[in-house]
Amino acid sequence: MQPLITPPQPLISILFFTLLLLWQSTVQAQDIGDPACPRLMLISSYTGNNVRVYNACDGSFIRNLDTNGYLAGPQAIALDPDGNLVVVSETNSRLVRYHRDTLTYDAVISGDRPETPAFEPAQVASPTGLVIAPDGRVFAGSYTGQKVVEIDPASGMPIAEVVTAARSGIEGPDTGMILDGNRLLVPGFDSSTVVEADISQAASDKVLVTAGAGGLNEPRTVLTLPNGNLLVTSWRGNAILEFNGSTGAFVKTVSTAIERPTGMAFESATVLLVASDRDNNIRRVNLGNGQVLDTLVGFVEGPTFILLLDKQTTQLAENNSFWVIGVGAIDGTAITVDDMVLTTGGQFGAAFDPAAINNQPWGSLLIEFESCDGGTVSWEPVDSNFAAGAYGIVRLASDAFGLECNATGFDMIGHNRWMNGLWYGGPARDGEGFSVNVIEGGLAVVTWYTYRP
Repeated sequence: MQPLITPPQPLISILFFTLLLLWQSTVQAQDIGDPACPRLMLISSYTGNNVRVYNACDGSFIRNLDTNGYLAGPQAIALDPDGNLVVVSETNSRLVRYHRDTLTYDAVISGDRPETPAFEPAQVASPTGLVIAPDGRVFAGSYTGQKVVEIDPASGMPIAEVVTAARSGIEGPDTGMILDGNRLLVPGFDSSTVVEADISQAASDKVLVTAGAGGLNEPRTVLTLPNGNLLVTSWRGNAILEFNGSTGAFVKTVSTAIERPTGMAFESATVLLVASDRDNNIRRVNLGNGQVLDTLVGFVEGPTFILLLDKQTTQLAENNSFWVIGVGAIDGTAITVDDMVLTTGGQFGAAFDPAAINNQPWGSLLIEFESCDGGTVSWEPVDSNFAAGAYGIVRLASDAFGLECNATGFDMIGHNRWMNGLWYGGPARDGEGFSVNVIEGGLAVVTWYTYRP
């Protein structure tokens, strides 16, 4: 920095410390893994008691989701309306929420909460599948309870039975149930059926795909195709089957290339990701011919569910914060800064390069103190975006020198260190202000924290 009045060398560090208050217009949530890959892949490892996080582009492992030991037998993963992840933990009958931005533990929303000393009994026994509607309604399948219930998101308690064995004959509602509009589609592992229910109507559950249709044997996951038909993994049948989405009639066998298929996810319109708990891997399958293209993840223990998660770019509200800084000469009870400057070219964090910083002239500033705790500031910008002006300022907080000034008297104080501190325009201008730092040589560093026009 080269101000008009050259400061002594120790000031350089002070100036750069102040000048580096920089910001970015965006922040990248889930900034983990390959920055060139726009998606993460989360895989529930049932026997590994964790959710594994991978780069979705090449299948490389990044880290485990659970770092606290709260997951046991993880199954389905769903996103709530705020974008947070909720993971089904079947073995200990929990629904565990993780922050979307950081992928860190937030809370247990149903089941025993680890923060409480007393054990809390399961609110949903042996949960498997989970879907969360756009309006925040939560639905969970209970494997041992032979039903799907709606859960109060606040308490974690069941408030309605949406699918029951008595009405639909379902047995073993499994992990990969989905919500298609208002239609809930639930694979019944032990009944070898797919059941549907309208979540807007009570007691509407009924069989859609009948037991054994097209060789369906112990289904695990349901997906909807663009034409409205259903893809279903037939676990014991070692197949992926297509059914008519309206009637449940068998359409065709899509693939027999995967043994014991469990979870599925669309990588694209033509490629399906399929988990196998026989081979303990994730493979890419061509939807056109049903053949395996390659293996994306070579080993993961007991995979049951796949979630592709777009990395989230959070646009911050436009920030018009603005500051200028300069070194001025102290003359009696006034500070004159002939060259206030603003800085450009900075980057946050590791991307910062001091050689890229540019100082641009902004204008001049004058502070005239009229007492130990007040005065007037005026400015004359050379930047045409700003207008000249002036207003009164008062001390925001006093230090020992300010107290000394008041005790001794404004006209009697024998030094200028009482100018140090934070000054602002009073309650009418709360939110902007000035920092004054008196240094050696009869100089002061003045920083004005304000806003763009």
